[in-house]
Amino acid sequence: MLIAPPLYVAEPLIPPGVTNLGAGALLGLTVVLILSGKLVPGRERDYWRNAFFEEQAQKRELMETGRVTRDVLRALPDGETAEEPR
Repeated sequence: MLIAPPLYVAEPLIPPGVTNLGAGALLGLTVVLILSGKLVPGRERDYWRNAFFEEQAQKRELMETGRVTRDVLRALPDGETAEEPR
């Protein structure tokens, strides 16, 4: 028997009184939550969370490379103020 991974709700979306709804309404609500992206499998959530953190790490590395490049370029002598070789 296959068991589906647990589903996680990103934020409390279900209003009070939902327990009084019928099975069809609960199924419809579940479908709406899944299609709107509010209810996702944990495996998929973890994949996208890891992808986000990897992207942030790459951005930090690129920003550091840009800072170093900027500092190196600023440290070079200006073409106008440098003395001409003799």
